[in-house]
Amino acid sequence: MAAPLPLKDNIRSWGASKGQLVIPARLRRKYRIEPGTKVIFGERDHEILIRPVTKEYVRSVCGLFRSDTPATAMLLRKRAKDKERGEAKLARRGWIEKSERGQHRQLSPRMGQESGD
Repeated sequence: MAAPLPLKDNIRSWGASKGQLVIPARLRRKYRIEPGTKVIFGERDHEILIRPVTKEYVRSVCGLFRSDTPATAMLLRKRAKDKERGEAKLARRGWIEKSERGQHRQLSPRMGQESGD
């Protein structure tokens, strides 16, 4: 087990029976943690990390996963693949049939017959 990191001011807090922790007021002010502020919990080398999700934090991670492909284009490609998989699944079950022109004809789930509208 790694040696504990030295704490700057050695602030202590105790956990409640429901797993709640009290963040000391000095730290809440310093890190702008207000009622309703979300926090992220994480682990690193046998330590628990608590990071408030403030405007400053959100700005610091903006663009972290930047890509040359716009998110809309990636989403549209993913949706097209999902649609193809769904149609292939329905075709395997005999619920739809693909024509030569790429259009689909819905079949009755029973007996592989065309459904009447």
